Amino acid sequence: MQHTLQPPQAPLQHLLATGPVSMPTTPPPGDREDVIRDACKAHDIPKAVMMLANLSDEEGLQILPNVVDDLNRALQEVSQSDGEEGRLRSIPAEQLAELAYQMGRIPVPPGQQPVVAKILQVVADKAKYRTEELPPRCLSRMVWGFAGASARNDSLMSVVAAAVVNKIRGFNHEELSNTAWAFAKCGLWNAQLAQCLARECMEKIDTFTTQSLANMTWAMAQWGTREEALLRAIAQALHRQRESFEPAQMSMVSWAFSTLSFKYDPLMNAIMTESISQIGTFTNPELAHLAWAYANLRIQDRGLYSAISHQVQRNSARMEPAEIANIAWAFAKNMMGTDTVMRFIAEQAEPQIGSFKAAEITMLTWAFAVTGQQHVGLMSEIGSKVAKRADKFSASQLAHVAWAFGALAMRQTDLCDKVAMCFEHNRSNFSAQALTQIVWGFAMVQYRDKTFMDLAAPHIIQGISELKPLALWRCSWAYNTLLVSNLDLTKAILAAAATRVNEFSLKGLARLAETYKMGHRTESDADLELHLKERLSKAVQGFNRLFPAFESLSSINDEALPPLQHIGMGDLRVFATKYILEELGFATPNWSFVSRCLKEVHNRRLADCVGFEIQVENVLQKLDVHEFRVRAFDEAMMDDEIIEVGKTLVPDIFGRTVASEAVLHVVAETCVCIYRNLLVHPQSDSDCRAVCGYFRMFLSQIPSFSSIALLVQMRTRFPNVQFEFVEMQMTAPKSAMKCLGMESQ
Repeated sequence: MQHTLQPPQAPLQHLLATGPVSMPTTPPPGDREDVIRDACKAHDIPKAVMMLANLSDEEGLQILPNVVDDLNRALQEVSQSDGEEGRLRSIPAEQLAELAYQMGRIPVPPGQQPVVAKILQVVADKAKYRTEELPPRCLSRMVWGFAGASARNDSLMSVVAAAVVNKIRGFNHEELSNTAWAFAKCGLWNAQLAQCLARECMEKIDTFTTQSLANMTWAMAQWGTREEALLRAIAQALHRQRESFEPAQMSMVSWAFSTLSFKYDPLMNAIMTESISQIGTFTNPELAHLAWAYANLRIQDRGLYSAISHQVQRNSARMEPAEIANIAWAFAKNMMGTDTVMRFIAEQAEPQIGSFKAAEITMLTWAFAVTGQQHVGLMSEIGSKVAKRADKFSASQLAHVAWAFGALAMRQTDLCDKVAMCFEHNRSNFSAQALTQIVWGFAMVQYRDKTFMDLAAPHIIQGISELKPLALWRCSWAYNTLLVSNLDLTKAILAAAATRVNEFSLKGLARLAETYKMGHRTESDADLELHLKERLSKAVQGFNRLFPAFESLSSINDEALPPLQHIGMGDLRVFATKYILEELGFATPNWSFVSRCLKEVHNRRLADCVGFEIQVENVLQKLDVHEFRVRAFDEAMMDDEIIEVGKTLVPDIFGRTVASEAVLHVVAETCVCIYRNLLVHPQSDSDCRAVCGYFRMFLSQIPSFSSIALLVQMRTRFPNVQFEFVEMQMTAPKSAMKCLGMESQ
C-alpha cells in the first residue's frame, strides 16, 4: 500500500536546544532578582530591561521565571500610559532584542505562557520601528526569542526580514542559521529572505559549525526549500565534520534531508555509523526522527534498525504517541518490523491509544497491517476508538484504517458500520481511491453492506481515472466477493483498464481477468483477455526455455529466469495459471481421476493434499507400471533413492512453498518408480524417451511457478509421457478471518 505521511514534528525542547550561544557578560553586583523586582514595581522599565538583558544564560534560566509576572504587570501599566516618547521609547533597541531572546529561552509552565506572550507583544510593538538600529546579532537573537517562545508576530517578522536582507553581509554562520530557524519555526515564508540566506550560506559554508548546519537544514525542510546546490554543500560540510556529530544533530539532519527527499550517501552512511556507535545516548524522540528518516529515504540497514529497536526498549522514558507511531511506521516501511519490536510497540501503544491523534492512529494501524502483526488487544482498542471518534478522522484516514483491518483479516463490525455511516453523511469528502480501499477492506473481512456498496459505486465511477491498476482490480474483486453487482461500475473498470492496460502488472491483469472470468465478451474485456494472453505467452516461452532439452536438466537457463521472476509465484489465479499450463501442454485430467481423488479426500478428511496417478510403459523393455495415491502435504514417502533423485531436481527456482515441496516429493517418487519398475537409466536420454503413457496430478492449491517448473523438468525428462494437471482448492485460505472477540465469523 501506498501510504503518504506528514514528517514528525521535533519536540519543542529539542528545538530550543538549537538556539544561539549568548556572549559572556559581567553580572552586576548585589541581588539581581530583588533589584529587578524593585525596578518593575517602580515602573523603572529601562533599568529592569537592562538588567534582564545583561543576565548570563545560566542566570536568566534561574531568575527570569520568578520575575515574569512582575515584568508583565509593569510593562502593561507603562505601555498604556506612555506615549511614543515615554519610558519604553528610552529603552535601547538592543536591550529589547535581548529581552525577547531571554524570554524565548526560559522554561515556561502552561499558566505563564499568556504572560510571556503579552511581554513579547509589547517588545514587538516597540521594536518593529527600530530594526535599523539593530546589528545582525541582535536581529537574529530577537527573532529566535519569539520563535523559542512560540510567539509568532507577523508585523515584527516582516520588518525584521527586510532588515536581514539589507544587512545580510554582516551575518555570521550562527546568526544566519538561527534567523532561518526562527522564521521556519514560526511558519513564516519570505522568498527574498530565503534566497538571501541561501546565497550567504553558500559563500560562508566553510565557517559553519555542525550545529549551525543542522539548524539551517532543519529550516530548509520546514520551508520545503530544496536548493540542490546548498543542500549538497551542507551535506559535504557535515560529512567533513562527522567526528563531532551528536544525537540531536544526527536525528535533525537525517529528518530534514529525508523530508526534502535529498540523499547524499556519504553523509547518510556516516550518520548511520555514528548513530550505531552512540545509540545509547539517543532519546526516544531522536530515535523516532532517525528511524523515520532512513525509512522515508528507503535506506535499509538491519544493523541500524536493530540498534534503534534495542535502544527504544532500553530507554526508561515512556514513548509518546507521536514517537510510537513514527517508530512503527518506519520499521514497517523498511520491512524491519520483527515480532519482537512490533510486540513492544503494541505494549506501549495499547494503554494510551486514547491519546493518539487521528494521523498517529492511521500510521500505527498501517504499520501493523504491512507487517502482518495481528495484535488483537491493540487492534480492538484502535477499532473501538476510531468508531467512537470517526468524526475526528478524515475520509482518507478512515479509508486507511479500513484497509489495514482488511489486510489483517480482522473484522470489527462497529468500525465498519461507522465508516459506512460517515460516507453516507459526507459523500463528497470521499475520493474514489478512499472508497476503493474501504470496499476492499470490507471484502477482506466479509462485511457486506449492499446499501453502502451501491452508494459508493457512482462515486468510484466518477473518479475512475484517478485509480491505479492495483485499485481497479481490487475494487472489482471486492464487489465480486461481496456479491454486489453493479453493471455500470463493471463497465467503467473494464474501460479504464483497457485504456491503461500497459500499466498493469501481469499479476494485476490476471486478477482482474479472474474477477470477471472474461465470459460475457464485451469489447473491453475481450481486448484485456487478448492482451493478457499475449503477456502470458511470454511466461510460457520462459518456462519452455528453462529446461529445453534432456542435457539441460542439470542446470537452469539463467537467461529465461528474469521475465518469470518479475511475474510472481502463485499470484496469477486460476484463469491465467490454467492458460499457462495448457500452453505448456499440460491437459486437464478426466473426471474419473478427479472423482477418485475427491473420494479419498472425503474419506480421510484431508485439507491440503496432492494426488497423482501414473500409467506408463517402457516400449523397449515391454514393462509397465500403474500407481495411484492421494497424500496430505506432510505425508511424503521418502527413502534414500527418492532423496537422491530429489537432489537432481530444482525445487525452488521461484521460492519454496508447502505445496511446491509436496509436488517435489511426488515428482521424485514418480521418477524412482519409473526407474525401478521399467529398468530406465536416469542418465540415459534414450531410455527416458522410451517411456510413454500418462501422468496425472491433483493439487489442492493453485500451483506456484516453482511447482510448474518441476512439472516442466519432468516433461523434459520424459517427452513421450502425457502430463495432466488439475487444481481444486479444498479449504479456505490460511489467512482466514480473525474475529476481535465481538462476534464469530
